[in-house]
This record gives sequence, structure tokens and C-alpha cells, in this order.
Amino acid sequence: MKKEKLFKIGVLLLLVFLSLPCLANQSKGWEEDLAKKIAIATDYRDRNVKKFASHLADEFERDDELEQVRLIYKHLENRWTYRKDPQGYQHFAKASEMVDRGLAGDSDDFAIAIASLFRAMGKPARIAVAYKGDKIKHIYAEVFLPKEALKPYMKGYPSSIWWDWDQSGGWVNLDYLSGGVGGPFRGGDEVMFVSLDGGWWLVSRQEEW
Repeated sequence: MKKEKLFKIGVLLLLVFLSLPCLANQSKGWEEDLAKKIAIATDYRDRNVKKFASHLADEFERDDELEQVRLIYKHLENRWTYRKDPQGYQHFAKASEMVDRGLAGDSDDFAIAIASLFRAMGKPARIAVAYKGDKIKHIYAEVFLPKEALKPYMKGYPSSIWWDWDQSGGWVNLDYLSGGVGGPFRGGDEVMFVSLDGGWWLVSRQEEW
């Protein structure tokens, strides 16, 4: 009787152990779903998105690549109509919809629009999702610029340009709520970066700084 009871307990513990990976995957499922939604919304290959991006690139063409990014950001910011999503509902408008129907939405939509436009211009761009636990705190865009484009600003504007470095350049913050290009990072301690093709990865923002 005692052996049978121990056997049942052992089987139960084994089932619990085997279920742990499944439970872990379920807890991380929101990240996969969110990355897919963002990838669908950032439709930078759309004809009208590419056309508008080409227009912006021509209108604000500059030898100084960071200055060009600033001018395009300012242009979009000035034309942007801020509209909140209904409370408790998060909707990601497609970049093509915003280009066709007017530049409007919340800060998440601004991130999707500006990242899509820069990507359509040929500049690497990504979406950053700042969160704490399983709660999303903020979503914003970043554009990658080569080190040569950022070097002139390293000494002259140390407090106004914020970026994350890798070996060849930096990701510059394009947050609608940070007061302009290169503003301070907002949100939680953890960040999920989403490529516009749906790939995603997690980092600690403190580690990346």
C-alpha cells in the first residue's frame, strides 16, 4: 500500500516536472503574439508607404544622417494627431493605413509609422517594447545609424543624444513622448526588441546601457 502511494506521488511529481516547459511557454506567449501584431502593422513594403518614405527622403536629404532623421521626425511629429486607444483596448494601426488616411494615433502608432518609413528608406529600424513583469509600459521606435553619423554628436551633445551601441553604430531613440530624437528611454526595466519582420528578443535595458 505504501509502495503504491509512493508510486502515485512519483508519477504526479513527474507530470508536474514535465509540464513546467509548457507553462513557461504559455507565460511567454504574449511576446510572440505581440511581435506578430507589430510585424503585420509595420508594412514597410506597402507601395504607398514606400512612396511617402521616398518623398520624405528627398525633401529632407542631408549629408548629416542624424540631422536628416531629426528633420523627418519633426515633420511627422508636427503632422501627427494624437488619439488614444479606447481604455483597455490596444490597437496597432498599419503604417499603410496611417499614410493613406492621415497620420494619427497614439505613441504606439507613431512608433509603427516612423519605424516603417525609415525601414522603407533603407535604414534599419525596430520597435522596442518596454515592460515590467508581464505588463507593457511603453512602445517606441529606434533607428540604427552608423558610428560615423553619430561621432560628431558624442562630445557636443552628450546629454541630448541617447543610443545603444553595438560594434558598427547605434540605435537612436525615436520615442514620441521623449521630446525628440535621442530622448531618454521610458518604460520598464526589461525591453523586447521586435524587428519589422517579426523576430524578437529580450534584454535588460540596464545591461544594454
